[in-house]
Amino acid sequence: MYEPLLEALKGAGTEGLARRERMARQTFQSLGVTFVTVAEERVDRPIPLDILPRIISQAHWRVIDRGIRQRVYALNALVADIYGAQTILKAGLIPREYVYSSPLLEPRMMGVSVPGEVWTAVTGIDVVRIGDDRYAVLEDNVRGPSGVSYVLENRLVSSRIWPQQIRRHHVEPVAEYPQKLLEMFLAIRPGKWVVWSPGVYNSAYFEHSLLANQMGLELVEGRDLLVWRNQLHLRTTNGLRPVDGVYRRIDEEFLDPLVFRPDSLIGVPGLANLFPHGELALVNAAGVGVADDKGIYRFVPDAIRFYLGETPILENIPTFLPGIPAEYQHIVTHWDEMVIKPVAQSGGKGIFFGRAMDARERERWRERLRAYPRQYIAQPLVDFSQAPCYVNGRMEPRYVDLRPFCLLGREAWVLPGGLTRVSASSSSCVVNSSQGGGTKDTWIERRNEREG
Repeated sequence: MYEPLLEALKGAGTEGLARRERMARQTFQSLGVTFVTVAEERVDRPIPLDILPRIISQAHWRVIDRGIRQRVYALNALVADIYGAQTILKAGLIPREYVYSSPLLEPRMMGVSVPGEVWTAVTGIDVVRIGDDRYAVLEDNVRGPSGVSYVLENRLVSSRIWPQQIRRHHVEPVAEYPQKLLEMFLAIRPGKWVVWSPGVYNSAYFEHSLLANQMGLELVEGRDLLVWRNQLHLRTTNGLRPVDGVYRRIDEEFLDPLVFRPDSLIGVPGLANLFPHGELALVNAAGVGVADDKGIYRFVPDAIRFYLGETPILENIPTFLPGIPAEYQHIVTHWDEMVIKPVAQSGGKGIFFGRAMDARERERWRERLRAYPRQYIAQPLVDFSQAPCYVNGRMEPRYVDLRPFCLLGREAWVLPGGLTRVSASSSSCVVNSSQGGGTKDTWIERRNEREG
């Protein structure tokens, strides 16, 4: 599967690869492709791009595509059910108290019906390859998954540095994503849509601007919006214009200072009053964060069976809940195998590796898990796949995951490829961009049916 690319690498030689790397870096700099947050600092930097693409065969992609669509249908049904009839809770498949204690549950959405019954319109499901032909979901991202702009820009760079190889591999295109995104918005609710960004200091502002521009939609901030006569409006030089739908790239807690955080300066007062009336389409809907809860993640395979009557196509990583005594005991007696994760965090924040803890730290964590069991989960370290990367003039293996992006309107559609994220070093398995990780272009071969 990699043969045509390997031939090109041999032909390019060291100087040819170095030239392509310089070209990629210059392209990113000229386009302004940046990521603002690095660890706990706020630094505007170009996101690292490995010039060697990741290639996935059509046979493997079919499995991933089917598995992602299946999971997104189930996640949407789960969120709708939690805020609606709660049939899965009544069936006893998810403990009611576990859902109600989720820090990401939004009680104000109970009984609310959203336009088109689409709650999880845009999702980014993080997938890792384990073994030769098995794929597992690492986590679900429905609150505001970012990174699709890097998919688009990575392909732009690849088309400049590997034009012949893209043709020889018959790579699936990704440029249609903004059009598919716009079509999905209009399928949920026809009318006037805007893209709502927190502003230029947000880590994903480049993406907000890029998508708004390519969809032909206005990029707005909270100060540009106003609730008047039970309708959201956009302030313009010609007066107020009604808004029918909002693609929000702003965290839920900042949406409305009258209901959520009173210190929010970027929200729109009165916005939450529109939710029960169904007069505004919000992508993604308020309250979807409950599906991002890493504790709820454990029950997604049950949701697939319950709502769809199907066997999960993609595996879950085994997940242990500290609130269950037997599972708590398993965690504290298998520290070296465990990764501790806070249920409400994203971007790799707050993750702790048991093997890196000394005896005193382990004792502190025993007490913390006993005192706050609902705030954490534990998972075994997963030996997921690595890919060859070109780093500092030489090849070396790095851990990689894949974030396919799925759009749910009338039906689910998965962008062919998605974002391959690369660990910051060969010894680290953390791939998050906010933790210093990089990206690769992801090639899905259209006509190559061989496994790979």
